[in-house]
Amino acid sequence: MTNEEDVKFKRLEQISESFRTVLAQRYSVLSTTASIAATLLVIATFNEKLFPLTNVVRFLISILLGCIILAIGGFIIQTRKDLSKLENMRKSIVQGAQVKQKPERLWEKILNHFPEGISIILTLTVISIIYLIWS
Repeated sequence: MTNEEDVKFKRLEQISESFRTVLAQRYSVLSTTASIAATLLVIATFNEKLFPLTNVVRFLISILLGCIILAIGGFIIQTRKDLSKLENMRKSIVQGAQVKQKPERLWEKILNHFPEGISIILTLTVISIIYLIWS
């Protein structure tokens, strides 16, 4: 390998490592989702004798639940943008090289959109809980 090829190879390794890091962060949202789901169960089963649900408390709980959804949505959107940028950088480095791309399998496509699916389910759950809190 020439010196220029060595530099390209090292850059490609760095981008690949960044790619894996971003993917790992993206899937860390699942553990957060599980924690939030447990919290939602606690909120949904409040005992009014322990903590009366006044309108102020209902409003605060609704705001906090909405913030959770916004934070997860923002995290997913940002990691999608980061993945796209990394993919563009990788393509620019290997532009002239003969690199075979494997076709994405169905299971990989499903896993690729899994965090978005979980956040949609969580969003619907939060909306339902907010509705139940106010009804």
